[in-house]
Amino acid sequence: MKMRQLFHLTACLFSSNLLIQAQTVGCTDKLATNFNANATINDGSCLYATTPITFLSSLTIDATLKETSGLIHWENLFWSHNDDNDNKIYAIHTTTGSIDSSITLNGLEIHDWEELQHDSLYLYIGDMGNNTTGIRQNLAVYKITKSSLFSSTLLVDTIHFSYAAQIDFSTSTSNTTNFDCEAFIVSADSIYFFAKEWTHKKSTIYSIPNQAGHHTAQPIFELDVNGLITGACWAANKDAIVLCGYSTILQPFIYMITDLDQYNFSKANKRKLTFNNLLGYQTEAIATADGHIFYLTNEQFSMGGTTIQQQIHTVDLSNFFPKKNTISIKENAIENVKIYPNPSHDIIVIDNATAGLYEIINNQGQIVQMITLQMPSTTIDVSRLSAGSYFLKKQHSPSGIKFIIQQ
Repeated sequence: MKMRQLFHLTACLFSSNLLIQAQTVGCTDKLATNFNANATINDGSCLYATTPITFLSSLTIDATLKETSGLIHWENLFWSHNDDNDNKIYAIHTTTGSIDSSITLNGLEIHDWEELQHDSLYLYIGDMGNNTTGIRQNLAVYKITKSSLFSSTLLVDTIHFSYAAQIDFSTSTSNTTNFDCEAFIVSADSIYFFAKEWTHKKSTIYSIPNQAGHHTAQPIFELDVNGLITGACWAANKDAIVLCGYSTILQPFIYMITDLDQYNFSKANKRKLTFNNLLGYQTEAIATADGHIFYLTNEQFSMGGTTIQQQIHTVDLSNFFPKKNTISIKENAIENVKIYPNPSHDIIVIDNATAGLYEIINNQGQIVQMITLQMPSTTIDVSRLSAGSYFLKKQHSPSGIKFIIQQ
C-alpha cells in the first residue's frame, strides 16, 4: 500500500469519529453455570454442572467383533474393526447386532489397530495402540483411497508419526505410558490425536500433517478428562468433536468439545458426561449419523467371573450442544447502503448509512462487532474476523446486508 493511500485510510478511520465497541469475551453457552448474557465471543471458560446420562438402547454385537475398536458412519452403515489379527472392517446392523458385510484390507500391517475415520475420499486406520510397553516406534495411520477398497489392489498412503515429547524408549510395564493413543479425527490438512494417558489421566491433543511421510506429533492442547480417551468423532453440523472413554474403574463417559472454531481448542467449550449407572464397560469407539444420536461400542471384557459382552449403544446428545444468544436476520438490503469491496479480506467501506449503532452478525446469529456510524461513508477494519458470511444491521432492525470475508 502506498504511503498516500495509507495516510488517507488512517484519516478516514479517525475523521469519521468511528467508535468500535469492545466485544465482550466470556461464556456464550446458556447451558453453562457461568453463562454471560453479554458475551459475544466465546473464550473456553464455560463451566457445567455434573449431569449423568444413560443409553437409549444397548445391543450385543456379533462375536466376530468382540474387540471392536473403531467406528464410523459411511454409506448409511456403521463400520467397525477389531484391534489386532484381523484385517477386515465390518458393517454392523444397528437393530440386530449382526454383520451385514465386510471389506478385507489386504497388505496392511496389523500391530494394534485402534481408530477408524474417513472423509469424502479416504478411509483412515490408526495402527497406534501403544499401551503394552509404550515404546513402539512404528506408529502409523493408513490413508486408503476409498475407490480402491473394492478393487484387487488398495491404494494406501502411510503416515508415520512419533511424539515430540517421547525421548525415552526403555521398556516399561503395561498401562503406564502417556504415549498411547486410540482416537483421532481428520481435517483437510491435519490429523488430530487425543492421547490415552495412563498415568496423567489427561489427554494431550497432538497434530500432524494429513499427508504421507514421517512426522513428529506436536502437542497443541491438554484436556483434563480424568480418564482414558478411546474414541473420537467429528459432528460436522455442530462444529464439535465428541470423544468417548472410561475411568480406571471402567465407568464410561463422553467428553464434548463444542463451539470449535478452526480447531482453536483453548477457546472451545469442554464438557464431560458420565454414565453413572454403568461399570465394567470398556467403551472403545463413537460415531454419529446426524449429530444428535451417537453410537458407542464396547469390547468384550471379563473380570471376577463376570463378562460384559461386546455391544453397540445409542445415546441422545441433542440437549448438550451449546445454546447461544442468536439473532434472526432477514437478508434484505438496507435502503441505499452499500458495502465494498465484497468479498473483502481486511477492509470494508460502508456507504450511505444513516448515523447510529450497527451490529456485525456472524452466520450463527452472534454479534461479533458493534460500530457507531456518524458519517455517510465509513471505512472499517475487519481483518480480525474469520473467513465466512456476515450481516451488517442497524441495532433493533430485523434486516441486514450480507458481506463475505475471505482469508
